[in-house]
Parts: sequence; C-alpha cells; structure tokens
Amino acid sequence: MNLSDKSSNVINALKCILCIGVVFVHGQINVGEAQLLGTGSWSGQMADYSHFTLFQELFANLFCDHVCVPIFFILSGFLFFLKMPDAFDIKWFGKKYKSRVKSLLVPYLIANAFFIIAMVAFDVYRGNTDFDLWNLLKGFWTKEGRLPADPPLWFMRDLLVAIIFSPLIYISIKWLSWFIPFLFGIWWIVGVPNAPVIGFSVQSFFFVSTGAWFAIKGIDFIEKLRSDWSILIFWAVYVVCIYLYKHYDAEWLLRLSVIAGCPAMIATIKLLANLAKPCPHAFVVCTVFTYMYHYFVPQLLWRLLVIPLGTSESSIFVAFFLGVALTIVGFYFTYILLNKLFPKITSVIVGGR
Repeated sequence: MNLSDKSSNVINALKCILCIGVVFVHGQINVGEAQLLGTGSWSGQMADYSHFTLFQELFANLFCDHVCVPIFFILSGFLFFLKMPDAFDIKWFGKKYKSRVKSLLVPYLIANAFFIIAMVAFDVYRGNTDFDLWNLLKGFWTKEGRLPADPPLWFMRDLLVAIIFSPLIYISIKWLSWFIPFLFGIWWIVGVPNAPVIGFSVQSFFFVSTGAWFAIKGIDFIEKLRSDWSILIFWAVYVVCIYLYKHYDAEWLLRLSVIAGCPAMIATIKLLANLAKPCPHAFVVCTVFTYMYHYFVPQLLWRLLVIPLGTSESSIFVAFFLGVALTIVGFYFTYILLNKLFPKITSVIVGGR
C-alpha cells in the first residue's frame, strides 16, 4: 500500500504538531512552588493561579501528555509495516531493522550521550567529580523514574523494543487480526502493570500494534478518517471522559479518553492540513530535532521570562506560551545553522531524515 500525497501531508503535519505538544508538556510550570531564578518570588497563593492551573492540567497534562505520544506510536507502527509483503519475509524485517538503526537507535544514543556529558560537565562545574560509571551508562536506558538521561526519549526506547518484536506482532495480526491490538488495548485500559523490564510497556505494544493492523490490512486510516462534523463526536466523547475522570479520579477513564482523543486529534489536523500548504520538510525535521533536545530549555525560559514579567497569573500565562514559542523558534534556527555548517553530522543526529 502506498500513501496518497494528502495522507503524507497529514502525517508530516501531525509529526510537527505532536512534537510541539511534547514541548508544551515539558514547559509546564509548578506555580507557587517551582524555584525561581535569582531573588525572584511568587507573588500570590495557589488560589491566585487557579485558572492557569486548570488550563495547564487540561491542556498540557491531560491532553498533550497523554494523547501526543500514543499517536506517535500509532504512526510509527503504521509506517513500519506500510509496505510489508503479503508473506512473512525475514529479509524484509532485516532491512527494516537496518533502517531503524539509522533513524531511531543512532539518534537515540547520540542524544542520551549528549545529555550524560552535559550532566557530567555541570557536576564538574559544581565541584562534584565523584562519578559512578555504571550509573552514567544506565542513562542510555533508564535513570530515575524509568526515564533515560534525555527524558522525552523514553518514547524512542519503548518504540525500539516494540520494533524488535515486530515479527511477532506481524504473525499475531496475520493469525488473529484485530484481536491482538484489542487485547493489548483492554490490558492497557484496565491498568495491567508493565513488564518488570523497563522498555516493555503495554501502551507501546497497544498503539504500535494498532498502527500495524491498519498497515497490514492495507487500510489508510488517515484517508478513511472523516474530517467533517463527525470530529465533534470524537471531541465530545473525549471531553465527557475527561470530565468523568476529574469527577471520579479513575485512571481507566483517563486512558479511555485517549482512545477518543487520538482520532479527534488526527481528524482535526487532517482538516487543517487539507486547508493549508504542505508542511515544509525542513520544519518537520526541525521539530523532531526540537523534541530530542528541548527538555530543559522551556523550563529555563519561563523562569527567565518571569523576571521582567512578574509572577501574576496573567504573566504566568504569557511566560508559559512565550517560553514554548521561543524554544521552538530557537531550535529551528539552531537546526538550520547546524545543517548549513555540518550537514552530514546533522543528518546523523536526526536519523537521516
């Protein structure tokens, strides 16, 4: 199955929007408690930031943090199996593994190495030279909180694990069809614990196998997904699930909201992408670069911004959005400059995209 130009444009637009969504997640502000720079201090009590706190929880936490990554997994599974031959072919998987080493594994290792070196340099600057080599090396897989040294790359780590098991995913879908993603979905919604080995997550296998099912069955779900008034149904279901989750504090309701949020987001971006010009390839690659290296930047920028803006609720709103915007713009020009000066190195960093 070959993707239509329209579906390719929608997928590129999705990649950009999802990467930006991840920046919003890591630009969140712990109002009233986060440490400020210099002699700065919070000007109000927690109640004074109620509107911002609610907005940030609904938008950055419940939506961006819980919907963006599952869509990434779906797209990854879909694109991996997009041109899979009808019969099982181990050589085809070998070629796919080789391409994912270039596009995923190498950039993953480089980014984590960069963060490990940066953290070591910062410790040396503070006078701490007592390093545990094993603890540093663990940063390539997991440090505190099941995250690698470059925290957002837990997605790439879990995706790499799912890709290793892609032949089993293919065979299972061929034999049992939709039952495999359905089974993973039920396990994920009811909250079955992840495997004790970090990187094996029910979430990744559920959404990767969902995307894989569409590709193996020859269904272009981007093209099939309607982008008309039916979008409102997806959003309505999503809002109801979030409302019930906030009321009953049941995690399965939050996961159920993701099931509705994914098609709602994809259909909305499809509608917007069909109305706009195709997303430039350079900007798509730039947002991937931003996703990989942005983690600490928006957290620093909002702290710098509140120095002149102050810490009123309206100022925090401005600092939140402006911090994310400056992060994206800054990384865009950084990527353009690096690509101009060191195109071969930059290509390796972003996986040859």
